[in-house]
Amino acid sequence: MRGVFIILMYRVFDSNNEHSDNDQAKIHAIGSIVDIRFADNGTVMVSGATVTAVTGNTIMATTGLGSVNFSWAVNADANTKLIRKPGGMSSLSEISVGDIISFSGALNTGIASPFTVTARSVKDWSLQNSSAVS
Repeated sequence: MRGVFIILMYRVFDSNNEHSDNDQAKIHAIGSIVDIRFADNGTVMVSGATVTAVTGNTIMATTGLGSVNFSWAVNADANTKLIRKPGGMSSLSEISVGDIISFSGALNTGIASPFTVTARSVKDWSLQNSSAVS
């Protein structure tokens, strides 16, 4: 039987790898939860990840539960859809450290740490406007 391996997480960490009620409240206040889903077809969907760095086309992010912390390298390419919370299009230059993101794409199973994903889509829950202000 083919299936999906699912990990649901509702807590995140502060910088000392300890649960932080403030971080959880921040994620929930903007309309997201922490949720990780690995599918047997090699894809992953992650919600509620906190951005730790943005370098070139790569977004570094973390999710976690208790003493377990998942690090993610999210690679964007020309086919990646970058979306704002209300649904408008975004760009990598608008994503900042501390933003809460969701992403989905192909998991690179040859790299164990950080988990590396070629993103199909990235949604920044911290960007409140529907489009960039010029």
